[in-house]
Amino acid sequence: MHMTRRDILGAGSRGLLAATMLGVGANGVLATAGPREAGGRANKAAMDKWMSAWRGRPSLAPAPLQLSRFKDPMYYLTSPAVWYPNPGQAGQFDPVTIPTGFVTDFASLPQIFWSILRPDGDYAHAAAVHDWLYWDQTRPRQVADQIFAAIMQDFDIDVGTLNTLYGAVRTFGGFAWRENRRLKRLGEKRVLKQFPQDATITWAQWKQDPTHFS
Repeated sequence: MHMTRRDILGAGSRGLLAATMLGVGANGVLATAGPREAGGRANKAAMDKWMSAWRGRPSLAPAPLQLSRFKDPMYYLTSPAVWYPNPGQAGQFDPVTIPTGFVTDFASLPQIFWSILRPDGDYAHAAAVHDWLYWDQTRPRQVADQIFAAIMQDFDIDVGTLNTLYGAVRTFGGFAWRENRRLKRLGEKRVLKQFPQDATITWAQWKQDPTHFS
């Protein structure tokens, strides 16, 4: 279900935060960053130019994740995945590309929530992007969390679930962020250049060999 301003406000304080974060306008539509004249009137020539440029962008519908997995529930991308911000998010976020071979467990959602919200639910695409942003760390953690919420909106995740998941990563995600930074400093890698051919191999076994990684 799409989030309207009324839906979000009805969901409580977290919903209000999500509305502010995602730029929901007074009419319930995500604010669009098109050019405007003083006083808020659209500049037709500039708007036409902006819309023409927008139409030339790649398709905004996210392609399905192409995945394989180890024996244990650890997955890796067999082709790159790209997320583009939609028109309502223009100017807020840059596109995100997850490289081929990135290893994810969709564990953006802290384990304490797994009993009620499985990590590979309908928000798995958002979780995979969030995992990559938490590993890559080239954007601030707050932006990674905002993109997580934006992608869940793209996937029509219901307001209650979106607010719960966004609240969870804002509250508990700092540990994962710091742990990823620590592991990277110790030399751990998460992007494969060689995929296992044996379905009985676990992630813990595969990552022992540094030649398996980019």
